[in-house]
Amino acid sequence: MEGLSIITHKSKQIVYVNHSIHAKSKEKVMELMEAGLTEYKKNPLNSVITLINVTDVHFDTELMNAFKEGQEKSAPYEKKVAVIGLNPLQKIVYNFITSLHKESQIKAFVTEQEAKEWLVAD
Repeated sequence: MEGLSIITHKSKQIVYVNHSIHAKSKEKVMELMEAGLTEYKKNPLNSVITLINVTDVHFDTELMNAFKEGQEKSAPYEKKVAVIGLNPLQKIVYNFITSLHKESQIKAFVTEQEAKEWLVAD
């Protein structure tokens, strides 16, 4: 699906979920979340490193709940998740979602480069 890709940074594969390209379509954002979960399930538990771009995504209650549910389903597969593109309102959503899963390594970044560096650091 458009918006889902595997990128390589410093010889490590990163699942890149680019919601920004579907920012105006809640349905497409939700479809991309499902596509991301399908990609996760191809990997062993606790092995996936992910970069999620939410630039310009407009959150409402339904989308916030979808992200929460998606996080619950994907958490067993995640090793690290970096989020970029958060505006102040989205940071509230982000803090809500991450507060539910303290065991997951999820961190927000301002730039894609910072996010990638953190994802590949061991």
